[in-house]
Amino acid sequence: MKKFILILVIALSLLSCQKGWYVLPENGITNENKAEALKYYLPRTSFEIKLVVNEHHFVPGPFADFAESYLNISGVEQQEKYFWSFADVSVKPIYESDPDALFWVFPKSIYPKLSYTGQSQLIGVNADVKANDTDRLSRFYKQPTDFPEDILYTDLSVKRNTYEVIDTTWRIIERDSVIERIPIYKSIEQEKNWHHKAEDAANFIIRIRKRKFKLMAAIDEQQAGANNAGIMIESLKQLEQSYVNLFIGKTITKTKVYSFRVTPESSKQNQRIHLADLSKKTASPQKSASNTLPLTVEISAVDNKEQTDVLPENIKDAGLYVRDANMADFKILLDKDVIYKSQEIIPQLYPVKFIHSKVFSSDTKVYINAKSGNLERIE
Repeated sequence: MKKFILILVIALSLLSCQKGWYVLPENGITNENKAEALKYYLPRTSFEIKLVVNEHHFVPGPFADFAESYLNISGVEQQEKYFWSFADVSVKPIYESDPDALFWVFPKSIYPKLSYTGQSQLIGVNADVKANDTDRLSRFYKQPTDFPEDILYTDLSVKRNTYEVIDTTWRIIERDSVIERIPIYKSIEQEKNWHHKAEDAANFIIRIRKRKFKLMAAIDEQQAGANNAGIMIESLKQLEQSYVNLFIGKTITKTKVYSFRVTPESSKQNQRIHLADLSKKTASPQKSASNTLPLTVEISAVDNKEQTDVLPENIKDAGLYVRDANMADFKILLDKDVIYKSQEIIPQLYPVKFIHSKVFSSDTKVYINAKSGNLERIE
């Protein structure tokens, strides 16, 4: 009797050590079998890429030809120009379920307790693991960024746009048998040409500078208070700059914001993804590749691992499928120039592996990394 009880205890002990489930990949089962199974996904990484571009439009001043003669400013640019630069480049990884890494859990004796993220990614078996989903990046949309059709300089002068010219005619009269020529003066109003307008603007700049100097040097007998004087000086500086721009030109800057969603391909450890062709002039995406710069993403796995056969000889020996992932180099390039570089977790570049059922018992606790899908630990 004692021997029978001993055998029974040993048998029950062995039975309790047996794993209560096995796992099959999506392509290894039929739809009929899915009704009795629980599914889970391994993660993959997509990226939200945000590009902030400053587009600059330089407009030469209407008095650029007179900058040196009236203000002694040489080397003034006289050609209209467009150019642009990146103000900010940011990349946000989004960890989500990989539709190419779907697996089904079948019970042998009992269903295991599975812990998921909000997107059905497996993060634990028989373990009290709480999902800590990564915050999502709000989508960014292109802002209206077209330049206005008319970019005008409005402060061309502080004087009237006409000036008076005295036209002299002569009247011949005879007085006491003497012929005389009598001048007749007539005032004629004419429109000022660019030379006169530039002279008026330059003279006004000199007047502003004189007034500003008097305020700064407290030369006038009746001075405004310290606070008021500072406000007046600052206002005069702004007014002076608006008139100086008539000679040296000004640059109008507009900000463009672009966003891209990128999902690297599975099991491709080195890849290049084309985002857009940006105009060399305005940074706007162009359909034609003429006069553009290609914007691309380059991804390279840090540890090159080949996918091997993930199916065991006996399908019920597959205790669990996990990733064998490492970091990956992530670069954004404008033509050949790297504008962003980082290392990211991109699990879909790396192979899936299975862990034999002998590793698990029915109450084994398994912890899986939510971002990489790698096995973290077994208890």
